[in-house]
Amino acid sequence: MYRAGLAYQEPRMQWWCTKCQTVLANEQVIDGKCWRHDAPDDPEVAKKEVKQWFFKVTEYADEMLEATDALDWSEVVKAAQKNWIGKSEGAEVQFEVLSSNFLEKKEAKDSLKFTPELTKMIIDGSKTSTIRLEPKNVHVGDTVELQTRDGESVDAFGYAKITNIRAMKLVDIPNDLAGHEPLKDDADKLARYRGYYTDNVTLETEFTIYDFDSLELRTQNVELDPITVFTTRPDTIFGATFLVLAPEHELVKQIVTDDARDVVEQYVKDSLKKSELERQETKEKTGVPTGAHAINPATGEKIPIWVADYVLGGYGTGAIMAVPAHDERDREFAEKFDLPVVQVVAETLLDQENPPRVDKENTRRNVAMCIIDHPTDGTFLTLKWHKQPWHNFVMGGIEEGESLEAAARREITEETGYVDMSFVESMPVPLNSKFYAAHKDVNRDIITHVVRFKLNSLDTVATAREEHEDFEPMWVEKSALSQLQPVAELGHILRWLDGETPIYHGEGVLVNSGKFDGMSSSEAREQIVAWLEQQGVGKAKITYKIRDWSVSRQRYWGAPIPVVHCDKDGIVLVPDDQLPVILPELEDFAPSGDGRSALARATEWLNTTCPTCGGPATRETDTLDTYICSSWYFLRYFDGANEEKIFAPEVVNKWMPIDFYNGGDHATAHMMYARFVTRFFWHKGLLDNPEPFKKFLFNGKVTASDGTMFSKSKGNGVDPLEIINQGYGADALRTYLMFAAPLEQWIRWDSQGVPGTYRFLSRVWNLVQEYIGADKSSGDDAVLRLVHPVIKKVTGDLEEQKYNTAIAAMMELTNNLYALKAKNGFSSDWQFALESLVALVAPFAPHMADQLWHDLGHETSVQRDSWPQWDDAYLTSDTMTIIVQVNGKLRAKLEVAADTNEVEIKKLALEDENVQKFVTSEPKKVIYVKNKLVSIVV
Repeated sequence: MYRAGLAYQEPRMQWWCTKCQTVLANEQVIDGKCWRHDAPDDPEVAKKEVKQWFFKVTEYADEMLEATDALDWSEVVKAAQKNWIGKSEGAEVQFEVLSSNFLEKKEAKDSLKFTPELTKMIIDGSKTSTIRLEPKNVHVGDTVELQTRDGESVDAFGYAKITNIRAMKLVDIPNDLAGHEPLKDDADKLARYRGYYTDNVTLETEFTIYDFDSLELRTQNVELDPITVFTTRPDTIFGATFLVLAPEHELVKQIVTDDARDVVEQYVKDSLKKSELERQETKEKTGVPTGAHAINPATGEKIPIWVADYVLGGYGTGAIMAVPAHDERDREFAEKFDLPVVQVVAETLLDQENPPRVDKENTRRNVAMCIIDHPTDGTFLTLKWHKQPWHNFVMGGIEEGESLEAAARREITEETGYVDMSFVESMPVPLNSKFYAAHKDVNRDIITHVVRFKLNSLDTVATAREEHEDFEPMWVEKSALSQLQPVAELGHILRWLDGETPIYHGEGVLVNSGKFDGMSSSEAREQIVAWLEQQGVGKAKITYKIRDWSVSRQRYWGAPIPVVHCDKDGIVLVPDDQLPVILPELEDFAPSGDGRSALARATEWLNTTCPTCGGPATRETDTLDTYICSSWYFLRYFDGANEEKIFAPEVVNKWMPIDFYNGGDHATAHMMYARFVTRFFWHKGLLDNPEPFKKFLFNGKVTASDGTMFSKSKGNGVDPLEIINQGYGADALRTYLMFAAPLEQWIRWDSQGVPGTYRFLSRVWNLVQEYIGADKSSGDDAVLRLVHPVIKKVTGDLEEQKYNTAIAAMMELTNNLYALKAKNGFSSDWQFALESLVALVAPFAPHMADQLWHDLGHETSVQRDSWPQWDDAYLTSDTMTIIVQVNGKLRAKLEVAADTNEVEIKKLALEDENVQKFVTSEPKKVIYVKNKLVSIVV
């Protein structure tokens, strides 16, 4: 792997416990301390840079992802594999970072231009006014832009506010006025002003003097590195209202302003004490502003840069563009710190009652939908149509150049005549609706902007309705608004009126996005990425969540890493004829304390010679993680005695890939690593198949009753002997574990579950004992019709690892056998039936089954005798069981002849004694599901 470029060593930041003197995994850091000792006086863990060996799993990420769907594994495991690889397609976008001296663009009434020399005077504070022959179009209080004119170049360097405007003859202007460089005398003044303006200037010429202050200046030009973010939703970039950096991001120290530095440094220090798991699980968002800002490349607006620990340095670029209108975490953060929320994707709503028609013209427009409150009684104004089955809100199109509020006021007055109203608010979430407008005979594709007004009075003017607008205004209670139609947006509007501000995560149509407005999300993603590329601030990007595999550990126990370190030749592989590297014998296995394993103290073993130059070298003191061995052990099993090579391909390829593989807690890490190693051998031509396992069964875990993992360190495990010694035995415990849930699901330990399976096994035991000493002369073969379908069912379930349903089938069979015994007694056919039941139970309760097998007359073990075979002739029944429900609840079971018709079955159901307790009048419906169910609705 090293020669293929798939193994490499580099320094990485790792958790370090000063007490253990070793590296810790993320999961081993709890509340900032090592999981082994968290007493008040124990030290906190810290991040430390440690050289680690890695396998380049990312090299095969795409290959493994594409091959996952074809695997004959459960969908749960395949989904886990895909999520672990975590392929994301999107864009990488650069946000320009502004230094604290950034000159924000302002609305300015006019501009004042100065020479470079005068600009310097303004910047150093010695110039606070300017003189102009021709008056500027400004007044006291106006903001003006300050510009430097240097030849043909004109650059803005600041803004100022006009504080005073005065007229003065040239002769009266002091020679040392702050508005210009000091002058010698009137002759010098006259010559200078004629040079500035015109030879017609005299000492009596009147000039205008503008005094200014409140300066905002760009004093220096600090170059800061841009912040790069990765986003899967470039279509939402116009809604990015702030950036968030991970605490460990390298740019935090560079961009933080002096005012914010102390707070940011403390926050970073506190954040880095938490594990990544803790940071992800923390429900309340925390963060601090850096004081710095960036420019959103889409909007050109200045947005703040924050540091927050919900962003992780190891994922993506360690920085995100926050779009609080369309992301849950960003919204929580924005709401806590009062940051702006801008909706840029409108959800598309299809009017199911009036869907667009394929034969009609499609029209797109922006619409104002008006929610109008009554002045006093709390009702809302609606429109009730006469010739259409409509009852809706006032609404109408927004004309070109018209504001939302202006359009809404116009529509309200035109359609209702009301004029005296106050704006209340607009819904922050525009919506995209598609429907057929019958009154216009066209399809509408509209962006709906919902705006709310309250009438101050009921004063009206004449309306200006169009001919087709045949309706009357109607005031309705809030509770009646849910009956309006057709209003595709109604659900969203009602939630908004109730104070909800939903977050929309899905696809839709862009709004508030400049020239991309009206585009679908999918189209906009492509267009925006292309536009960002043209601007030189973005590009399409594919990223993966999976990280290269850290394989080295600072432990004595583990496979040695076969390299030496030479000052001259660097990392050198141990020659093949010196393999395997054998670990030295040690008495003390504790880490060395300097980030190396105990092997660092074995100096005779440690110091060696370089295979390349023959000079002094040292062996690698890290050992390989045990996951390495488990990722290829199955390949060695096939050729374990081979001393010449890792395995002989001709031997291993007879057996690989493995037909069936089973494991718990293996859905991601182990399985991913085994796939990686196998694929490497396949690329090297040693294996014929790149996948190690044809079929894989993932079994879930049993957790403590509170849902926490069983753990030796927590002392919350359950000793099986405690259950066994209570009198239930190992068989009942094993059967419960297989019965509690499907094998792939996790279950919580429930001590009350074992008695249930114990009762089931006891009933099987008692039934066999009753049979052994009973009369068997009934001659009834009905028992065979009970047992053969169960043999087939359990056989199939075991092949598909559906153990819980197999046990359930045997429980039901046992109940039916008891019922049949009570009705008909035993017959000779019961011997086969009970032998079959005991054999079916044997995989789950082997001890009891073996004893019962002997009791039924066999001398060998039930595990050695043949599995029961079903006879197809007994799979069809002369009777069928019909479930009877009343209002969805089970009230009876009917056993009827298999050829009973629907009318008779319904009649029997209604006549059932228990059913009649719940059906006291004529039922509304009686529904029959053939051969299965009668559902009575009352």
